[in-house]
Amino acid sequence: NEQYIRLDNIRGGNTPDYVFFGLIKSKCLNGSLDCSSTNFKNNNIKEVNLTLNGNSCLGYPMRIQNNYPVWAYHKFYSTLGKLMDQSAAAQTRLDTFKNSVIFSHKFEGEDASQGWLGVTLSLSTPLTEQHTLVMWTVQNVKASIDKYNQVDKFNC
Repeated sequence: NEQYIRLDNIRGGNTPDYVFFGLIKSKCLNGSLDCSSTNFKNNNIKEVNLTLNGNSCLGYPMRIQNNYPVWAYHKFYSTLGKLMDQSAAAQTRLDTFKNSVIFSHKFEGEDASQGWLGVTLSLSTPLTEQHTLVMWTVQNVKASIDKYNQVDKFNC
């Protein structure tokens, strides 16, 4: 009674520096007062795979066992650079994170500087209402304006 959701070629172009994604009920994005647009439920996801040009990214596919997303939690704080940050006392605890899972990846050493991102999700129980996959990509770009009002843009 499993459900597989496969979305190939979600985003194309230059490979981003970071990507964050999660599933959310579609009605939450349409202005419903019943739910929050930032509450990404676990949805009984048991495996997730992030691909670049059809190849799994480092750390994926990721299995979630017993509805406890330890690897997703580890990857999220590793992506943010806060995994071993002792000053991050206010970071979300694992027992809270498991109810609103955001998947992430920092692109380092991937085979391609350009391509298409894809996501495959395996759910232990099918979704009963319409959901939307929300994905943010981050390009680490710095811009400066010189004394002649010319914009210089370069990657950080």
